[in-house]
Amino acid sequence: SSQNHSDDVELNTLLDELDMVEEKKLECEQALNSPESLKNIEREVAASLPNGWRQEAKDEYEFWKYEQEKHYHRLVDMITKLQEEIERHGYNLKEYYAAPKCANFGKEPKWKHKADQEIDKRKK
Repeated sequence: SSQNHSDDVELNTLLDELDMVEEKKLECEQALNSPESLKNIEREVAASLPNGWRQEAKDEYEFWKYEQEKHYHRLVDMITKLQEEIERHGYNLKEYYAAPKCANFGKEPKWKHKADQEIDKRKK
């Protein structure tokens, strides 16, 4: 049964990793879809370049967006690999995505909750 235990531990580790990467993907999507992102870049560029900042800000934003999209696609690739690995453990991903914790993305990810529990344990 120690083999089962190590399989469970590995599966839980993979599921926690999936939680983390899904959370990062959500943050990335929100940043890409936020009109604030462009405004923040415009403010930063305008502060350092009083003249001709608009084009500079636009270029800066395009570069930022390109980098964010690259990051997003890396996260999607990581999610795909994690999903394949998790399925190899015989875990049904439909359960994972149907679970209420998916509604919690953007709120309190499971890994953070677990980390907080660990910290609380150490304090005692």
